[in-house]
Amino acid sequence: MTRALGQPSLLDRPVREVMDPPLPVVDAQLPTERLAPILTRESPAALVQKDGQLVGIVSRYDVLQQLIGTR
Repeated sequence: MTRALGQPSLLDRPVREVMDPPLPVVDAQLPTERLAPILTRESPAALVQKDGQLVGIVSRYDVLQQLIGTR
């Protein structure tokens, strides 16, 4: 959305041409220490899957909160 506001001409292009790469999908049981390296500036969040179903999303902020013990 930020890019569209900065470049209104993007609104005339097909979504597939302007969308970001898909977020990674991780298993709900993935340990935090294995999740942290997956979340980068390019992929700041991941979709969470449990029993083959998407059940949520986890962000770099969520992992940080977990690591410092506030969640």
